[in-house]
Amino acid sequence: MNDKNKSCLSNHNSSGGEKLCVILDEAQSLVVSALERYAIDVVVLDGFNLTELSEIVDCIEVLKSLQGAVQVALNLVSPVGGAVYGSNRCFQVNTQPAKGFSGPGAVILLGTSRAQGQTGHLARLWTEARRHGRHVVVLSEAVSALKQRRCFGDEVVCVHWTDPILQDGRWSDQVCDTTIFHMEEAHTTGAGRSSAVHVVLNLIERKFGLEIVNRIAEHLLVGDIRSTTAYQQYSTQDRYLVDDPRVVAMLEIMESEIEDKISILGIAQRLGISTRQLERLCRRHLGTPPLRTLEVMRMRKARWLLERTATPIIEISMACGFSCPSLFSRCFRRHYGMKPGDIRRAWRKTEQGASWAGSIMAHEYTHVTKKFSGHSTA
Repeated sequence: MNDKNKSCLSNHNSSGGEKLCVILDEAQSLVVSALERYAIDVVVLDGFNLTELSEIVDCIEVLKSLQGAVQVALNLVSPVGGAVYGSNRCFQVNTQPAKGFSGPGAVILLGTSRAQGQTGHLARLWTEARRHGRHVVVLSEAVSALKQRRCFGDEVVCVHWTDPILQDGRWSDQVCDTTIFHMEEAHTTGAGRSSAVHVVLNLIERKFGLEIVNRIAEHLLVGDIRSTTAYQQYSTQDRYLVDDPRVVAMLEIMESEIEDKISILGIAQRLGISTRQLERLCRRHLGTPPLRTLEVMRMRKARWLLERTATPIIEISMACGFSCPSLFSRCFRRHYGMKPGDIRRAWRKTEQGASWAGSIMAHEYTHVTKKFSGHSTA
């Protein structure tokens, strides 16, 4: 009720008019409370991704400060409530029990490093949110966990480009690792991590409009708001910091055919240049010859598969272009100073709380950097 209507009622100077004014004010408050309350429930499971949580909470808190007509509620929930630890076990949040998702709003299922052990919780909360008509946002590891439970049917979902599900041929035509998120009418799947803020901003735009979203982005210094067409990875040119189209084409061939027997002569012929010219270009722009460049690519992929999947080592060697497992093992040890099996065991200890991760990744970064600058530590 506006001030003019209130003054008209109060000008009656009668108790009946004053009572009517109070009654109408109360009725208006009840209507706003009942019809314009929008709840955003963030489901936090053990091992949750802290980056995703902080991005989402910051975004919703700014929305709450800007939006007056609609009452926005932010709730952190978990299957049983109480304290829930993040992926590094050094951070925890207090949550409420998830007791249904009635009323308008959205439900956000955060990614978690322990998603595979909590698929039952994820599937139940997904079903509950859908049953109440909530828009459901699923991020990073939670996407692949629900996909394997067939919660999305045959729909294409968006996963992080490092997700192990990409190595499973059963889902090759139903998972996308190119864009940061994919939005349907009833749900959204996204790669997560720092892109979570862009997912939430696009969700908010659906409900509150572009003006509100722009004000939130400006407040958080987000910059350009990324859409469903935004790519997860940099282009080959940007990732390797090269601008020669022939070197870029060579790198793209190596990456796309890494599991095959790649001939440097064959690459040169496809590019229409000689092998000597290709080697000069590669040394000039990457600081290392073509064969060494290909070897580093294969070793990095092998390490990722060893640490992030349960794929047998013999299959990893074949996926990285090695027909002989013993040759793969020697090459891997030359690069990392450890056997493939030792790297896998060390990573598993890291996942259980040991302090291996920092030194392992620092070694890889230093080693690969030296390789590409033309200095081998092998």
